[in-house]
Amino acid sequence: MKCKLLYFILFFWVYSSAQQKLIDSLSEQLKLYPDNSIEKLTLLNDLCYYYNNIQPKEGLLFCDKAINLAKKLESKEQLALAYKFKGVNYYALANTAAALKMYDSAIEIQKTFNDEKALAKTIYNKGLVYFNASDYKESNHNYREAYIIFEKEKDSFLMAKMLNSIAINQMYQVKYPEAIKTFNEAAIIYENLNKQNDFEYGSIQANLGLLYKRLDKFDQAIAQQEKALLIYQRQGNLYGQANALSNLGNCYDSKGNSLKAIEYYKESNKLNERIGNTLLEANNHTNTGIAYISLKRFDDAIENLEQAISNYKKIGNTTNLAIANENLGTCYREKYKVNPQSSFVKKATTYFNNALVEAKSVNNILVQQQALEGLSWTSSKLNDFKKAFQQKERATVLKDSFLSLEKMEAFAKMEAQFTFEKKEALLKAAYSKEQALAKAQMQRQKIIKNGTIVGGLSLSFLSIIGFVLYKKRQEAVFKTKEAQFSTEVAQTELKALRAQINPHFIFNSLNSIGDYIIKNDIHSASDYLSKFAKLIREILQNSEKKNVLLSEDISVLKMYLDIENKRFDRKFLYTFDISDTIDANNVLVPPLIIQPFIENSIKHGLAKNESDGHIKITIDKKGDALHYIVDDNGVGRNVTAVKSNNRTSLGIKITENRINILNRTNNIKGSVKIMDKEKGVRVEVYLPLLYAS
Repeated sequence: MKCKLLYFILFFWVYSSAQQKLIDSLSEQLKLYPDNSIEKLTLLNDLCYYYNNIQPKEGLLFCDKAINLAKKLESKEQLALAYKFKGVNYYALANTAAALKMYDSAIEIQKTFNDEKALAKTIYNKGLVYFNASDYKESNHNYREAYIIFEKEKDSFLMAKMLNSIAINQMYQVKYPEAIKTFNEAAIIYENLNKQNDFEYGSIQANLGLLYKRLDKFDQAIAQQEKALLIYQRQGNLYGQANALSNLGNCYDSKGNSLKAIEYYKESNKLNERIGNTLLEANNHTNTGIAYISLKRFDDAIENLEQAISNYKKIGNTTNLAIANENLGTCYREKYKVNPQSSFVKKATTYFNNALVEAKSVNNILVQQQALEGLSWTSSKLNDFKKAFQQKERATVLKDSFLSLEKMEAFAKMEAQFTFEKKEALLKAAYSKEQALAKAQMQRQKIIKNGTIVGGLSLSFLSIIGFVLYKKRQEAVFKTKEAQFSTEVAQTELKALRAQINPHFIFNSLNSIGDYIIKNDIHSASDYLSKFAKLIREILQNSEKKNVLLSEDISVLKMYLDIENKRFDRKFLYTFDISDTIDANNVLVPPLIIQPFIENSIKHGLAKNESDGHIKITIDKKGDALHYIVDDNGVGRNVTAVKSNNRTSLGIKITENRINILNRTNNIKGSVKIMDKEKGVRVEVYLPLLYAS
């Protein structure tokens, strides 16, 4: 899933958007006043803020001048403002720590004089910094603190602004029902104030539209954005119009109408060029590039993504720069699939690497994971399969780190869906009741009519029954055989699943977790539980698939080995030796086909071994076959035959049955060989070499 850029409207308290002309005008006015005048200090503070949109580093220089002059003139109000605007410039440079420090300095001064609203606005700006750093909990703490002050001051207008921002945080925290409620509370305040044509009210509609988009309710999302656009057009607010047009493009792209989406992005950028909104212009180029990729218009995509990258570099937006680079890498990857040229692989590698470095610097896990997936693909195309596998493993680890958030979002969507459906049901109830009576009467008339028709057709129907029954008898014989084979497949799959998560393994794992808790080793207990839960989830997910990628299967096997190794107190080591001729990201295998043999090696070989144990899993290619070797240095089968013959036979039988089914369904010759060594056991499994693409 591609990371499209959305544009929420938050209210950053200072002044409205500034142009270079205004800065030039203020600079000229600055020359008219004496160095130590309050007028000059006021102008310095104005310049402090206005520079944050275009040259925040220059803005910091004016802030320092304003701070020094405010201290000299002993003006607390202007000193607090200078610290606040310095925070704004640090915020523009994405320097979170410095921005928070400046806001704290401003707040400390503002608490000493009687201007509660000014204090609340600075607290709100502090919340914006936390929002930008993805600390939504702390961000909302500041927003609510500001809200309480505005409520105390009986300023409903500013209370509504706080609610808008709180709702956005709730949305990022995947609290969708709460977010909808909060957005509506803000909208009601504006309606009571008769401000339905204000920018702020339009912004509530636009933000609600983005929430509906997250819930995949695209028609409602589009309706909200169109409502917002109409309000902005009445006001003549170009900034709001550009924002709504961009979000409309995003909605249509998600709905599958990429061409219409591109039209909206272009309309938005016509306005962005007029008002100098470089960030939204770059976002539109990124989203346009993503849309062109889906249309396989790769040259157009490259042009837009390169323009976006250029803009992000100008304004120093590393987060979005990483997203644009990752999409440009994806574009060259998809272009290669249509027209295989080695130069496309090299370019894809460059852009994926750029994205990875940038995403790491801003701790964007999703883009890191996508970039590593891309690099794994390019490495495999360059025949560096070992590196490809390592990159795939790193991507899998990162994917797992945000998987729980995706599940939270899925649950939140279901909860919100339930809320919508409940409301919809109530609205439809009265109408349905009226329709039911009319429908019942119509049905009665239909039954009477159909009875007459059926009577006329019954003789014709009886004349063909004999033929149908004969044909069905023949089909039944075939279906019985087919059902018997399907039952055998299902039973074997179930037995394989039971073998992989047998009760003994679950019981022993839970016992180990319990032991850690008793010993008060919370870290080990948490680590073990996390790995155990992840393993069970992967096994259950893969059990629904006939084949999985070899790289994914190895990842699950490693999880299983790590858990067992921890349970047996690091009594053995394991290694995977994957041939350079194998592309683990493109080879398909039945899930966990060799797991029973690894389990037997651990339990019946290595667990009883007095010396350090070792399991070596080798995977290579033999002609058209995939060749597994599971080799251990345990006590061997002869020592454990009496005690564990049943368990060993079960593991072998399950795998042999699975391979027999593969042989019958695919007309292939897979096999299992078990060899006793002087010390340990060697198992060889041969499977057909299948490719994903």
